[in-house]
Amino acid sequence: MAMRKAVFIYSSELEKYRYPPDHPFNTARAQKAREIVSSIGLLSGQCRKEVPPEPAQRAVLKKFHTARYLHALRAAAEGQWSAEALEMGIGTSDCPVFEGLYDYAVLATGGTLVGAELIVSGSAEVVFNPSGGYHHAGPERASGFCYINDVELA
Repeated sequence: MAMRKAVFIYSSELEKYRYPPDHPFNTARAQKAREIVSSIGLLSGQCRKEVPPEPAQRAVLKKFHTARYLHALRAAAEGQWSAEALEMGIGTSDCPVFEGLYDYAVLATGGTLVGAELIVSGSAEVVFNPSGGYHHAGPERASGFCYINDVELA
């Protein structure tokens, strides 16, 4: 049986972003998953590789999210949080504002998009982005630990 072309999406760049310490979502899980996958040899071999994410472009983000929402998300991440952002779910207990929030969300989303492109191009048959899967975010709403809906965009 032939091995399937598999790609693990990861970059140590993702490690510098963290939800608040008391929050149940832990971005360090992606690094832990990478360590486990690597330790059992799933990143080695000619049909296996690791590919870094690339930040998603704003034009792509606007295919699902509104410009108003993306502006509020970026502004909150830069310390310009507002009542309007709270109405969009930004700054709630499940979607807190933290340092690098926008950059993390854009990079994690970019990882999912890179994975989708690899599958569509035939460069990969299986792709795993441990920093993806933020399917609860709506066009103009953060929800369920999710700020940008990478699944919808992919």
